Amino acid sequence: MSTKSNDDPTCDSTEGDKNAFSCLQHRIRNLVAALGGASRLARQLADEFGDPIGESGIRAWTAQGNVPLRRRHQLARLGQKRNLVVDLATLEVHFDSIGGDVSAASDPGKAAFFSLDQVAARWGVPRDRVEDLVKFGSLRVHDLAGTERVAYSDLADFEFRARRSDHLDC
Repeated sequence: MSTKSNDDPTCDSTEGDKNAFSCLQHRIRNLVAALGGASRLARQLADEFGDPIGESGIRAWTAQGNVPLRRRHQLARLGQKRNLVVDLATLEVHFDSIGGDVSAASDPGKAAFFSLDQVAARWGVPRDRVEDLVKFGSLRVHDLAGTERVAYSDLADFEFRARRSDHLDC
């Protein structure tokens, strides 16, 4: 179940300015998700660097399709703590080959992304049930390094909503 469209992060900027802008917005959304979502990222930036921005400021990066260079360096340092490599020029997120696949981390709070198989194993359901949640838009996947991954922040949000409604909708 791929969510590739015109805003595919692997698209080429030669396809036009509007498409390149969409690609950059998509990359920024993936980066923010990889680092725990806008709210958590805002807290991390304030705690780690003493440089508060606020959740709305982070959301503005996506809307504007731009992250200031100073913040790109900060995001790259935060990514290193999660075994992620952040390309400063393109803002693409890749798994750190030295640290291994972060989705295999034993502590779910440290894993940035899970494969669809790992989500299915976590919930004890068949993979096709997880794919259905993706297909119907209940669970969002990110295309990172050619593989579909579910961000831990998205997974935690889905599980929280499911607990509030007293059932896991899968």
